[in-house]
Amino acid sequence: MKKIVICLTAAVFAAGIAGAQTNLVDTMKKENATTRSANSGFAEEEFRRGVQSYYRGSYNEAIQEFEKALSYLPGESTILDWLGKSYYKAGIEGSALQQWQFAAENGYGGILLQNRMEIVGERRITQPEYDYTQHYTESGSFPNVNGKALIYSQPISSLANRDGTIWVAAYGSNEILHYDVNGVVIKRVRGPLNGFDRPMDIIRLQSGNLLVSEFAGDRLALLDEDGDFIKYYGSKGRGEGQMIGPQYLAEDSYGNIY
Repeated sequence: MKKIVICLTAAVFAAGIAGAQTNLVDTMKKENATTRSANSGFAEEEFRRGVQSYYRGSYNEAIQEFEKALSYLPGESTILDWLGKSYYKAGIEGSALQQWQFAAENGYGGILLQNRMEIVGERRITQPEYDYTQHYTESGSFPNVNGKALIYSQPISSLANRDGTIWVAAYGSNEILHYDVNGVVIKRVRGPLNGFDRPMDIIRLQSGNLLVSEFAGDRLALLDEDGDFIKYYGSKGRGEGQMIGPQYLAEDSYGNIY
């Protein structure tokens, strides 16, 4: 009788241990899944900030934010690709190639990424003048606030004038600012009644008029030399004369716009 009781007790105890082990494994799996989900959320937020910094031209900030994203999701190929782009734009080509190589080893990018790496690598070998670093010093700055009053938000491109004044496209506050030589805003241009929609770049055409790309508006705005609105070009789409998220602009000697 004692043997039967002992056997039953041992069986129950063994079953309890097995159940506890199973529950522990399940709990660990759930915790790992939760941690992975949380890390993905943090990485996504840092990645979003990095892309925004990249398109603002703040490449050093973008590098920091993409590095943070990688700390949450190490080896994520898309983040590696954008980190490489940021290093490249910042002039650190060696680090850019390294990040792209990591992404390529993960099977990311295919022939397009390989071609980009070959072009950059070949240029570094055959054209050493690209390695020359020119140093600049800051001679002044234009603050975006006056006390608690916001002057502008997210300046993204500028255009110098012959008289020393400059035009600045403010992506965040949807306007074009005209600064005098002392850094004082002498004019604000916000477009027609519907206003600019995320102005991205501003260039001067051969005619003397100004052309502004609107990233969220999917169009180009033509202004006269004083910044007064003339008309729009384009609409959202992929057809002739249409565009999606136009960014930086250029004009060739024939007057064609790119």
